[in-house]
Amino acid sequence: MPIGTVKYFDEVKHCGSISVPHGKELWVLPMGLRSGTRTLKVGQQVHYEPKVGITGELEATDVVVIQPKGLV
Repeated sequence: MPIGTVKYFDEVKHCGSISVPHGKELWVLPMGLRSGTRTLKVGQQVHYEPKVGITGELEATDVVVIQPKGLV
């Protein structure tokens, strides 16, 4: 799975954006969060799957936070 960094996340609307390699940004919508992932924090690294959304723009789906090594 590709890795991105959370740039922005609205905890009320459960949506935001992640920065991905090559300077692009992908939207993260509520349905794009993996089951069990409720919120993201700016600067967190995440795994995601890119997908073309209904608007034709790339979105991040199946988003999950990468846990630092040594933490469970």
